[in-house]
Amino acid sequence: MHEEISKWFLKGIAASPGIVIGKAYVFQDILLMVERRNLEEAHAEEEVAHLKEAIRQVTDELMEDNSQLSLRIGKKEAEIFLAHLAILKDPYFIARILKDIREDRVDAESAVLRQIDEFGEAFNKMGDPYLRERGADIRDIGRRIIGKLTSTQEPPWDFKEPVILVTSELAPSDTVRLDKKKVLAFVTELGGRDSHAAILARSLGIPAVLGIEGLLSKVKKGDTLIVDGDTGIVLIRPPLELIQNYHDLQRKRESYQTELCKLVSLPCETLGGREIRLWANIGGLTDLEYALRFGAYGIGLFRTELPFLVWRRFLSEDEQFSLYQKVVTEAAGREVTIRTLDFGGDKFFEDGKSQKEKNPFLGYRSIRVFLKEKDLFKQQLRAILRASAYGPVKILFPMISNIGEVTEIRDLFESTKKELQIEGIPFDEGILFGVMIEIPSVAILADQIAKEVDFLSIGTNDLTQYTLAVDRDNDLVKHLYDPLNPAVLRLIRNVVEVANRTNKQITLCGEMAGTAAYIPLLLGIGLTDLSMNPSCLLEAKKIVRSVKYEHWQSVAKRVFDLASAQEINNLISVENGRVGIRSQDGPITS
Repeated sequence: MHEEISKWFLKGIAASPGIVIGKAYVFQDILLMVERRNLEEAHAEEEVAHLKEAIRQVTDELMEDNSQLSLRIGKKEAEIFLAHLAILKDPYFIARILKDIREDRVDAESAVLRQIDEFGEAFNKMGDPYLRERGADIRDIGRRIIGKLTSTQEPPWDFKEPVILVTSELAPSDTVRLDKKKVLAFVTELGGRDSHAAILARSLGIPAVLGIEGLLSKVKKGDTLIVDGDTGIVLIRPPLELIQNYHDLQRKRESYQTELCKLVSLPCETLGGREIRLWANIGGLTDLEYALRFGAYGIGLFRTELPFLVWRRFLSEDEQFSLYQKVVTEAAGREVTIRTLDFGGDKFFEDGKSQKEKNPFLGYRSIRVFLKEKDLFKQQLRAILRASAYGPVKILFPMISNIGEVTEIRDLFESTKKELQIEGIPFDEGILFGVMIEIPSVAILADQIAKEVDFLSIGTNDLTQYTLAVDRDNDLVKHLYDPLNPAVLRLIRNVVEVANRTNKQITLCGEMAGTAAYIPLLLGIGLTDLSMNPSCLLEAKKIVRSVKYEHWQSVAKRVFDLASAQEINNLISVENGRVGIRSQDGPITS
């Protein structure tokens, strides 16, 4: 990037759409201001009493926040605070804080900070970006408790003039207090697209860009900022010409969004009439509401991990059933694909069953855990099967690496169905059984896998990572992570061809499915079912309705003659440009 541009150009994660221009208000995080104090033994119980009173006050506030948010933007969004209440009531979480105060003689603020750091670190190690962002909920609880302990005033969100809020991290409890008339947008150092702050920002219609490293060292109070929540671009003290360009872009965007909303009721098909089904990836009821609002064909991926991460324990069969039944019922007849738990064994087994692993992404996780912990596995299977009595459900198993695992899972699944039949518990006896293709070994053996299942789902995030041996969160090698790598695309093509030959439904989920520039190529490869973040649905539908399937079939053939991701990217960029599809990775300068 040109040196002059780099002085005012920042790139983060596009978390909530919209373009705004305004003055920065910089707010410092209370977690960064905690200083450890050592306690005298005689004062430990006083500190414990102080902590318990702070927790009581925070509990009352969470109940009030839940009520206010229910009235403001809906009960589903308000469930965030019910999850926070569950954390406050978690005996393990509280016991660890009390232990630090009583045994280590540290002050309550430091004890709280230590525990939220430890819990947050566990979330940060999650492979799923959506689940990693749940660490922000733990930090939000910590901020609230520490604020009460130190009598720190609530952040001054009632600004006299409209501002762009700049901070290290914005908690859900802070996000819901924002007045759209006073907070034009917010920008943070931490967080991602799947954080609760991002989800709420989209609900409230507040543009947001998250995850800008070193943000607070670059922005000063009163700086003019341009925040582009569509692309993740933030411009600091931009020249007047650029400000005018973005004013023009704002007007164009408003017109574009109005046109997108008109697509909800229109058929999702290519110019030649080929039907394409766009599904939604969800993590709970909040995401489900957006999926339905934006016209999702159904739920292509329901990730079930979140409640387990919030409660820090394995939920009972009845607790799981209650959640799944709500989702299936509110889907109102749309098909819901429920994926069994996808996590590392070290996250929930506090009894020493799991050892710390040097490389957890290649170790004891997901279906590998469940095939060892079959009693727990059967609890989730029973809960999903019971929910299938309330609407169309498919069950999806992640992290499959060989045919033997499929056979073992199928046997356990069938025995669980027989148990329910004997007990007289209703379920859909025709429920479909599928596996995720996210490890190269099963992508190569897709023809054998397809014989044993009812449907397939390609998880492009992990498939890319495992095929290229790249940790995309490692700054040293993440440049090698590219779903357009020919090896990744050939594996996708192989699975699609197998599914078509065997008449098995095949869905592609992951970031690739919701990336505008990739959608025409995926259609050309032969996919007709894509599952994505709900916010991507209307844009994806617009793209589908603008392309000719036969043309992209021929483009796909040319793609498979190319040897590098860069060559492929160049080709599809040219082809996308012919119908106005392009990616934006820099500031608008003309």
